[in-house]
Amino acid sequence: MPVLNVPGARLQWEAHASAEAATAPALVLLHGLGSSSADWLFQVPVFAARYRVLAVDLPGHGRSEARGRLSVEGMAAAVGALLRDLGEGPAHLLGLSLGGCVALALAAAQPERVRSLVLVNAFARLRPTGARGALRLLTRLGLLAAAPMPVVAAHVARGLFPRPDQRALYERAVASLSATPRRRY
Repeated sequence: MPVLNVPGARLQWEAHASAEAATAPALVLLHGLGSSSADWLFQVPVFAARYRVLAVDLPGHGRSEARGRLSVEGMAAAVGALLRDLGEGPAHLLGLSLGGCVALALAAAQPERVRSLVLVNAFARLRPTGARGALRLLTRLGLLAAAPMPVVAAHVARGLFPRPDQRALYERAVASLSATPRRRY
């Protein structure tokens, strides 16, 4: 996995492309909070047939290291530095949850780096909507403060994959999120 030292992070990513996609625009995959580029396992082969895929471990996640305090803007700057150092033209950005927030921040700060945005379950600022949203946030923060990470991971994964036919995805999410140190999460 290639490594790039950028201000505030040691960034790692994987590149994938079919022979037909070798000259195609880049598609940057940005994962959610507490996760890693491994979350794109099922999507990478499909996307790599048409795009040059860059699956990034955001700073403080997966195999990437963070130096100092993490912020969405700092993560966006790190992804922008990666695109610059790789000599990429404007890239398609696909971000899930936190990754969507990072993609949005990158588009706002460095619009010349972005060809298109696909934002999945992203938000522009962390402010729960209504009492139900506030309760969900407080529950997650309470678990994060007091429960072991596997309990936090199970709670989050239940919301992502609630159906019995999604059991394998649920278990994969629990394993991934459980491996994330509490401080990084």
